[in-house]
Amino acid sequence: MRQLRWSFFADARGYDPWAVDPPVPTLVFQGTRDEIVDAGAVQRWASGRARVTLHLVDDGHQLLGSLDAMWAAIRRFVQVPA
Repeated sequence: MRQLRWSFFADARGYDPWAVDPPVPTLVFQGTRDEIVDAGAVQRWASGRARVTLHLVDDGHQLLGSLDAMWAAIRRFVQVPA
């Protein structure tokens, strides 16, 4: 756990996440039951970016129930044998 100061949030407001287009292949995991980040918004963001691979998982914000599946997907993404 790390405590964030208000300056972190103030700085983050200066960036437009919709303008970001990662220049490298990017793997994103998003929980469909996330109570913090809207899964629909993440889907919309990822759908317009060719180098983004989105995995929607039936999980909450911390993705604790999806760790094994996530590690398997990461291994495939970076082409590491199982």
